[in-house]
Amino acid sequence: MRKRTLIPIGLVAAWWLWPAPDAEQHRPGPQAAVLADGYAVIEPGERRITEFDSGGEKRAELAAKVPHDARVVGLPGGIAVVYRDGKQVVAAGVDNDGTLVRPQRFGKNVQKMCEQTATNDQRFGVAWTEADGGVWFVHGPTTRAAEEVSVEMARQPSYCGIASAGANIALLWRDGDKSFITWCGKKSGSCLYAKRIPLDKKRMLLGFGCKNDGCLIATRNPEKVLEVSWVTGNAKVAWTKPLPSACTDSEVSIVGTDDAIAVAYSMGPEPIVSLARKDGSLTAVWQSAADPNTVPSIVWSDGQLFAAYRRDGRLATAIIRR
Repeated sequence: MRKRTLIPIGLVAAWWLWPAPDAEQHRPGPQAAVLADGYAVIEPGERRITEFDSGGEKRAELAAKVPHDARVVGLPGGIAVVYRDGKQVVAAGVDNDGTLVRPQRFGKNVQKMCEQTATNDQRFGVAWTEADGGVWFVHGPTTRAAEEVSVEMARQPSYCGIASAGANIALLWRDGDKSFITWCGKKSGSCLYAKRIPLDKKRMLLGFGCKNDGCLIATRNPEKVLEVSWVTGNAKVAWTKPLPSACTDSEVSIVGTDDAIAVAYSMGPEPIVSLARKDGSLTAVWQSAADPNTVPSIVWSDGQLFAAYRRDGRLATAIIRR
């Protein structure tokens, strides 16, 4: 195990031993993040970051000098971005004029960024794969400093993703025909032993979101039906059911809340956000007009969901109160 405090921007890097998948994965549309006092949204194509207060009111707009696939996260001092730069990953704060400050570099031979970004009131995380059989992830508290931890895994995944899980961070990956999940806490050596999830290898993994005691995993079955499965903390599948009226090619955005897990998906020109619970219920809580096939990026903070999506070619946002 290794431990290192990173003072300038309070980031954490951890090394997980598995190599990189073959294909690049994409992250279209806006990506939302939780800040210590609000939200931020990055639009990859425009490289624009928009900052909002906790009530969803626009506070500032920055033209960030970052690659189109940069991820935005929240730090105690404000906004930061994590992105790939050649063979390394860079994490840097963003100044008021969009200038990157206090950049730090991670990794040795980065192959690709893992799916999703973990972000909530407590922690953030971004992961990537290395060529030598490892996955590093940068993570840490949204409101205070953090440290570096490491554990070992064994095999190469065809999919890897990272998600918030309450005060923890969850990692999901596919190793050949098998899918695994683990939860990582705040301290060195706190990652749990990886557990296998009984998911059919013919299902395409689309995304996931977690609470401390369970996750919702979205897959596309061989009949191209978009389904979600509730997976318990013991990696047991409690239930699997289709998302009502979902487009067959829809992507998803999933995030854990206090008592449920929210999932956003496309129904064509009207994306929807539903709440899933361990008892098998799926309850729609928001729907709005949007650009065709838009999937809102959703995050959870201070008892409410924040959604970022595109409508009439422009950024639109919504606060979804429970």
